[in-house]
Amino acid sequence: MKDHFNPEGGLTIRDLRYSRGDFHLQVDLSLSKGSLNCLLGPSGCGKTTLLNLIAGFVPPQGGEILLGGRDLTLLPPHRRRVGVVFQDYALFPHLDVLHNVLYGIKRRFPSLPAPRQIARAREYLDLVRLSGWDKRSVESLSGGEKQRVALARALAPEPELLLLDEPLSALDAGLRVSLRREIARIQAETSLLALYVTHDQEEALSLSDELFLMNRGRILQGGRPEEVYRRPGSLFAASFLGGANFITGRLDQGEGTFLTDAGRRLGVCPSPGFVSGPGRLFFRPEDGRFCGLPENPEAGDFNYFKARLVKTEFLGAFRLFHLLTEEGPVILQAPAGEALPEGELWFKVPRLCCLGFSGQD
Repeated sequence: MKDHFNPEGGLTIRDLRYSRGDFHLQVDLSLSKGSLNCLLGPSGCGKTTLLNLIAGFVPPQGGEILLGGRDLTLLPPHRRRVGVVFQDYALFPHLDVLHNVLYGIKRRFPSLPAPRQIARAREYLDLVRLSGWDKRSVESLSGGEKQRVALARALAPEPELLLLDEPLSALDAGLRVSLRREIARIQAETSLLALYVTHDQEEALSLSDELFLMNRGRILQGGRPEEVYRRPGSLFAASFLGGANFITGRLDQGEGTFLTDAGRRLGVCPSPGFVSGPGRLFFRPEDGRFCGLPENPEAGDFNYFKARLVKTEFLGAFRLFHLLTEEGPVILQAPAGEALPEGELWFKVPRLCCLGFSGQD
């Protein structure tokens, strides 16, 4: 199956620009050959617009798009060798499953004999585990089955790049999990370069080789999912991706410390652009651990906080503990079976997990 695609290189986007009303997009992006990449951001940030620009559905107002060294910037969609899987499937309701998949094959390989075209379509139906579904009406399929047909149709013309625009958002939670695993399997079997757009953080973290965060028409950060999650490069990245706790105060660049508004000095790791002045200390809910009364809260490799329990949320495998500290409200995540310590309630956070961000926005 990998031989069918034989991609020549990655995707490079340089200073790609597009404006519509008050919305302005400007993007630089580089995707490695054979990788599965996720583009994550809030609604309206420009994710789908960027995909439409790459696919050729919308003309850019500046910049360039290169795929395997080929300049796609001004090419019409049918000459780009880019496959697209849409959120709403976009299947042809008057065609059965087989002929939906055949559609792209006939356009891409018009001189291929009909029996070989059909064999190729069935090969891709087998890849998405729909063997024997040739004559089914697409109108009779479930949402997950329709999305499998849409994926087979996008793959069958053997694109060099696959774009997926929130393909699982219309499905229920259990089906989303199983289908995203199928997408990961298919991408691994084909080694096809893919860009997957989503606003689902779990999808993005679990699927991607590289994760890119987008907001207001800009890509703010990219890298391995764990790297982006553990070391966010901005307040937006910290607050948007995963749970977040923020404490306000002042950063001291010289000492590498953080003075809270409550007057306590805490250890902190500097983030990009860290300078002395007003700022926020950030840590994840899972970074905190309940503990007993420390002998010296100011010493060691941890920041310590005295807290009062406000409420708990049971979420199956873990609980969220809503706490009130002298620095303000905090949420901790702990295994559901973990018991709170008796007496005064304290928790600790490794100083290496406490990032300092300049500014208050």
